[in-house]
Amino acid sequence: MYRNYDGQKSSFGEVSVRAAAPDPDTLSAFAATRTSDGALTVMLVSKALSGDRAVTIDVRNRTLTARAQVWQLTSLNEITRLDDVSPTGSSAVTVPPQSITPVVFLPAGTARRRAANR
Repeated sequence: MYRNYDGQKSSFGEVSVRAAAPDPDTLSAFAATRTSDGALTVMLVSKALSGDRAVTIDVRNRTLTARAQVWQLTSLNEITRLDDVSPTGSSAVTVPPQSITPVVFLPAGTARRRAANR
């Protein structure tokens, strides 16, 4: 998930960005920007054993594209491309138990790469 979540060798990022989650015992959040394209990736790691969780991502101090890409690795050990979310205001993502969900915010004006399996 950190080095090839989309099958096109897209990675998490090299520059750490502050990220916080209200209950890190059940959900952790990590964030970084990529130097190659300036994308901000927020990685959500669900440690819960049951129950989906709605997560709101609040991104501040950045100019973002109209949509953010969402990928997800679940307990079935499959990476799936989910529907994009809007970065305006705050973004909502549903996180299933025992999953990793990268949400990729591209900077304004950046062309988006599409995965072959989408």
